[in-house]
Amino acid sequence: MLQRLFIALLLVFGLTTATIAQTPPPFLDKDAARIREKIEDLGVGHRLTVKIKNGDYYHGTISKIEPASFEIAEVDLAQVVKFQYAEIKSLYGSYGEKNIFGKRPNPKKSSFIALGVLAGLLIVPIIMVATARD
Repeated sequence: MLQRLFIALLLVFGLTTATIAQTPPPFLDKDAARIREKIEDLGVGHRLTVKIKNGDYYHGTISKIEPASFEIAEVDLAQVVKFQYAEIKSLYGSYGEKNIFGKRPNPKKSSFIALGVLAGLLIVPIIMVATARD
């Protein structure tokens, strides 16, 4: 009798655990689902820059990932900030140090500036050589 009760309790516990583990993630629109995939690919502990839809930027390290939201340990505010995937406009994989104006540069913008400087350094000698021939 005691053995049957024990087996019945194990079955009930096993079925409850399997049901809880299969809860589907909340419905997200296409953009929010793309943001969630990026966050899950980066993983906890990764540094990133978050641009929310109102234009504000947050810089920090991913501290927690949930089905509908994630948290970062914001470096400038020195606190944990929680974001819903639907309120994020874009993500950048890292963040830089503060510049002389006290702002952190946008990693994407910094790449474009570096590319422009490099192109300028290559074009100037070509122009000098082309004008020196004439």
